[in-house]
Amino acid sequence: MSFQNTRFTLSDLYSESAVNRAFVDGCIQDADAGKPDPKASCIAKLRTTEILRKAAAAGVQYHGAAVITGPSGATTTQDMLDSATPSPFGAEPAKFCATPSAGTSPV
Repeated sequence: MSFQNTRFTLSDLYSESAVNRAFVDGCIQDADAGKPDPKASCIAKLRTTEILRKAAAAGVQYHGAAVITGPSGATTTQDMLDSATPSPFGAEPAKFCATPSAGTSPV
């Protein structure tokens, strides 16, 4: 097996993370220079939150249940919950991590 899709997905995650890091570093330099840009900060937050969601989901997908139940499971579960922060586009974290109670329907 060549795991070609896995390699491509991880390459995409790496490249997006590198671009985001450079953008965030630029925002920090601007703020340190006394010229903070609120729009750039919002873009940085959105982009980094989205890549966190993708990376956490890919980690769970590639490692499966062994990651959630293994020694690093608490970290992975927390990463998934952290990545379920509200999106500026209106997605609610409850829809990602809430479990239905008895007698109620899911969201």
